[in-house]
Amino acid sequence: METVENSVVSTQKVQLINFEVPTEFLVSDTTVNYVDMVDGKKAEIIDNASSKVLATYSEMIENSNINTRTTGQVWTSHIQSTYSVQPATINVYAEVVLRGDTNWRQIEKVNRIWQTEGKSGAYELKDTYQSISSPSTFPSTWMLVNITGQVYTESAWSASAGFSFSLLESAGFDMSGSNSGKWFARKNYNSQVLFRVMN
Repeated sequence: METVENSVVSTQKVQLINFEVPTEFLVSDTTVNYVDMVDGKKAEIIDNASSKVLATYSEMIENSNINTRTTGQVWTSHIQSTYSVQPATINVYAEVVLRGDTNWRQIEKVNRIWQTEGKSGAYELKDTYQSISSPSTFPSTWMLVNITGQVYTESAWSASAGFSFSLLESAGFDMSGSNSGKWFARKNYNSQVLFRVMN
């Protein structure tokens, strides 16, 4: 009698100052490198095979001198996550207000969320929209950010980034023009980024 064992696939979870961010990167294929900064913390996902940085995550606190474990303390945190639309990357940012006590922290409100290109000049984002899909009200110990938009590039921009017609076509971009001449590439995206408060 043949038996099938279920294998558990582990993915990296980045731990910043106040937040944990689940990622799509396999623990078996990647390493997380943490960098302490003056007002925050940065994490890089490193590919084990190529040593390339696949994604970055960071959190900065506006007043780094505050004790976030003081009863009733309120502070503002800036968090950043990377979302991949291969071969392009998108930075997702959120400015949030947190409240803390001796043994808990929570999100009081979200001031704003926005997106930017991961590599300036090689492509641009069009028709971007971002929102908090859940929870419906705050305070909360987590938030799910919904992001939509379109990655757009063209032959005149992408040479410096190493984006070719064939590379983008194989990555699922809608292509117009020709490989031997001027071309344009577009790809729509719709995804979610989860931020969890660590307590």
